Amino acid sequence: MSIIASGIGSGLDIDGIVRQLLAAEGQPQQQRLDQRQSSLQARLSAFGQFRSAIEALREALRPLTSLDGFQGRTAVVASEALLGASATLEAAPGSYTVEVLQLAAAQKLASGPFASAQDVVGNGTLTLAVGGESFDVVIEPGRETLADIRSAINAATGNSGVTATLVNASDGTRLVLTAAQSGAASTISVSASGGDGGLAALTTLTEVQPARDAQLRVDGFTINSATNVVSDAVSGLTLALKSAAPGSPTTVTVGNDAEGSRAKVDGFVQAYNALVNALRPLTAFNADTGTRGPLLGDPTARNFLNAVRTEVVRAVAGGGSVGSLAELGITTRADGTLSIDATRLGEALAGRFEDVGRFFSAGETGLAGRLDALLGQYVGSDGLIKARTDGLQARLRDVADARTALEFRLEKIEARLRREFGALDSLVAQLRQTSDFLTRQLATLTPTNQQR
Repeated sequence: MSIIASGIGSGLDIDGIVRQLLAAEGQPQQQRLDQRQSSLQARLSAFGQFRSAIEALREALRPLTSLDGFQGRTAVVASEALLGASATLEAAPGSYTVEVLQLAAAQKLASGPFASAQDVVGNGTLTLAVGGESFDVVIEPGRETLADIRSAINAATGNSGVTATLVNASDGTRLVLTAAQSGAASTISVSASGGDGGLAALTTLTEVQPARDAQLRVDGFTINSATNVVSDAVSGLTLALKSAAPGSPTTVTVGNDAEGSRAKVDGFVQAYNALVNALRPLTAFNADTGTRGPLLGDPTARNFLNAVRTEVVRAVAGGGSVGSLAELGITTRADGTLSIDATRLGEALAGRFEDVGRFFSAGETGLAGRLDALLGQYVGSDGLIKARTDGLQARLRDVADARTALEFRLEKIEARLRREFGALDSLVAQLRQTSDFLTRQLATLTPTNQQR
């Protein structure tokens, strides 16, 4: 499109006139579109903050939605040098006397000494068995050194739990076989067949460490275990044996993990308050400044706040002696946030630990389960917030389409205006030419008339 800086014939600033006319035509609509876009983007951003706060609350609720996640047990060992302990909710609170008589061990067998790892032993087939399962290792000619055999055992298909290593001692290099599993049942045997017969040197092995079960006494009862981690001696209690000390028992005390549960309640209250505080400026109106929150009057935000506040104060059935947050010392402030009376909550966890757990974590009827179900209606791929943001995105696309249409219309108007002003400029130029011609003609006639 040509741009005319000024009229050649008329002397008018056609370009400036066209720009002013286009501005008068387009600016009001551009401003309306700008305002519309800004409003939609502000609401879209507000819904993003809304969704993030809900997701943070759901994350804080997750450990409260099941008893296993919310309630826990502590296991304290009097002598941690002997053993460690951990407990699940299945473990009953109480004290247990534990005496570690013997630690479990994995069997180790060693060959006789060889001059070096590169000594040729022989070829054929080695058959290794451990814990009743066997596998074959084929030793091929040309790959029959002690180091080759070590590597072949470790890489063998079907290796059921034997690790081969080389130990360089002062009297030579030995092949050492170690069972992967501890316990008296995991014993190793080796046999050789075929080949040149040299592998027979590896069938007579010396036991460096015997296969051995762990042995302990719990409250006077003897227990054997193939490993040093014993999880079936007491229901819900796992003992990790560290050192044998026959005649020196220690005490394991299992209790309620009130502090852990308290931390989860604190996390829930903090996330709930963060949600309320995040929504407040989004839905507020400042009478002094006239500032409106981007979600002021929005039904999704308004209905959410009403619903979540109702759930928080609604009584919970099946929670035993605890039926509401207020009974735990958790109350609602004037601004909608929650406050915790640490003393009352601590007393409830100390005296009614199981009931507090049922209040929060009794499946779909517990407070955490109900709140999580409510929040789930708003977030996620098919949540209400997703539906609202999809609608806002569609309206933003409509604004973009309207801008494109406006630009197209203004281009058409500009083209028409330039044609019209171009025609006007040409007409004025013609009129000026005619005027100049007539002026010149009149100027030639004047002297003749004066002579007459």
